[in-house]
Amino acid sequence: MAVRPLNSFFATADELLRQDLPTLGGILLTHLKSYEGLNTVYQHAGLNRGYFRAMLENRNVGLGPLPKEPEYGARQPEVTKRMMEAWNWLERQGLLIHNDQQPADWFTISSDGDALLKQNTRFEQWEKLGVDRVKSDLTQTGGVREVGGTLEGASVSPTSRERGTTQTARSSARQDARPARRTRCGSRTFTG
Repeated sequence: MAVRPLNSFFATADELLRQDLPTLGGILLTHLKSYEGLNTVYQHAGLNRGYFRAMLENRNVGLGPLPKEPEYGARQPEVTKRMMEAWNWLERQGLLIHNDQQPADWFTISSDGDALLKQNTRFEQWEKLGVDRVKSDLTQTGGVREVGGTLEGASVSPTSRERGTTQTARSSARQDARPARRTRCGSRTFTG
């Protein structure tokens, strides 16, 4: 897995700096998880806050080659400060927890953090599929084919799944008749 740079989420420093902490926290969690297996910010002991800050500042702390310049150029100090605020927000929300088996600044992603990562992955999948395809899958299969994937481990009978599909289709049809509205779900905002 390759690191997902912050500028893959926010092309400019202004765009990143405009985000609220819940949005930045969700993005940061995804960004941090992308370091897994690279033995840099994310190592056997978990995530290291100091190493993360060093990567943001493009400062060599013995973690391998660095990019030629910081991701956001001259605006990087502002971005670094805001991302450290997002890290602290993740801690306060219990999404990053201190690894008490380590003497230094090591953290792990909590169960709630893992759930948020899973949710964010699903939202990204929906964005890639597009509204029409998501709506179609919801009305035709209850979201089993593309929107929600398989029903692995779910103890849902086919009858209740079919009822859920019918209910979802009805809800979708009712929403089509209403004016568009913005909805926040996790760290994302949807119009529909």
